[in-house]
Amino acid sequence: MKLYNSLSRKIEEFNPVNPSNVTMYTCGPTVYDFQHIGNLRTATLMDLLNRVLKANKYNVKSVMNITDVEDKIEKRAAELGVTVDEITSKYEKIYMEQLAMLNISADLYPHATEHIAEQIALILELEKKGYTYKTDYGIYFDTSKDSDYGKLGNTFNSDKGQSRIELTEGKRQVEDFALWKFVQSGETRQKTWDSPWGVGFPGWHIECSAMSMKSLTNAFAKPTSTFGVDVGLTATDFTTIDIHIGGDDLKEIHHENELAQTESITGKTFINYWVHGAMLNVDETKMSKSLGNFITMQTVLDKGFEPMALRYFYYSAHYRSELKFSWEGLKAATVALQNLSTILTTPGVVETTPGVVWEKYQQMFLEKLNDDLNVPQALAVLFNMIKDENIKIDEKKKIVAFAFNILGLSPINNDVKLEDLPEKVAELIQKREALRKSKDFLEADKIRDTIKDIGYEILDGEELKVRKV
Repeated sequence: MKLYNSLSRKIEEFNPVNPSNVTMYTCGPTVYDFQHIGNLRTATLMDLLNRVLKANKYNVKSVMNITDVEDKIEKRAAELGVTVDEITSKYEKIYMEQLAMLNISADLYPHATEHIAEQIALILELEKKGYTYKTDYGIYFDTSKDSDYGKLGNTFNSDKGQSRIELTEGKRQVEDFALWKFVQSGETRQKTWDSPWGVGFPGWHIECSAMSMKSLTNAFAKPTSTFGVDVGLTATDFTTIDIHIGGDDLKEIHHENELAQTESITGKTFINYWVHGAMLNVDETKMSKSLGNFITMQTVLDKGFEPMALRYFYYSAHYRSELKFSWEGLKAATVALQNLSTILTTPGVVETTPGVVWEKYQQMFLEKLNDDLNVPQALAVLFNMIKDENIKIDEKKKIVAFAFNILGLSPINNDVKLEDLPEKVAELIQKREALRKSKDFLEADKIRDTIKDIGYEILDGEELKVRKV
């Protein structure tokens, strides 16, 4: 199995630290608002890689964090006059429901607010090793002390990178980042904690280091006391994590800072394989809340699309390629998924014993996925198999079922009850049936095409079925 590693900037053979226990961490949502479907593309990447690893007989522990302390959350709570907990619980619940709709799951969802003691312990360790300094605004990581800083993002000094860096008085270098922030005079916050440096709250980057180390390594395994709280930090017990997943927009700042602070603490490689998914675009522009051009899952549902169609749409491009969203593209994904789903509902018994055809296509399908998760090519293998008239339907059903499982897809059925059809469509169907009975198939086919142009497909058989397309 091969993966593109953002750190080495090349495709590498996947060699886990412990083949019996692959560790994988994904940067999850900040729960202050609805997540847009670009965020869900990253979550789908995590789930796909998890499934492919398991198809290759690896045991996997998958962790996705929940960021529930952040300035945006405080701002939203203040605007609405509610508690931070009300905001975070509401949007986390919605996000988890949407993951379930897309057949996405991780083994563990740690929360930033549940790991404050661990974050303080990490900052104290950095302070002890000379990597920090204090300003009126907080405790900062001194990037000049890390000779490797910039090895992942590589563009942190670019105009694009600097535009996303917090500019705060007292910073020694523009790239330096906050580990712990102080509550400023006149500032009102609901979520603050005491610390060795004063009342405040953690920086964004230190949260992920604490949660990944606690969830996936033994760095916090031994009971010790840090600032009156038992967290058990023993940096020498840290074991390199196999995979870290996130959107491409996190690479040059957030993940760079995660890497720098963690390796400065442990003296060991933090992550072996950095996997970044490309952006979902709208009109050639990255989908984002800040630009106001985002689309939510609820909008997709309100327009009558199935969640599985969205997951299939993500597969229309390789995960490292930017993908342009359009409703026409989502409609095409729906039709393609319906066609695959129809294979599973076609009469025919699935053989319990795999045959030569099954073994051949299973291997071909996996080979494409094992080549840096190349889903478009894997789907091409699947459709070529379906077109092969020499393959029996029972074998086709088994191969499609295997593909659905590894891709995290479920069959969709857009059959429409005859009594629920628009009046015009119902009348055209009656006219077509009359033409078929009189054996005027040419005119009947013309009406069938007219019905399809309206948005419905006729499925002839023992029982007439109509499907929305």
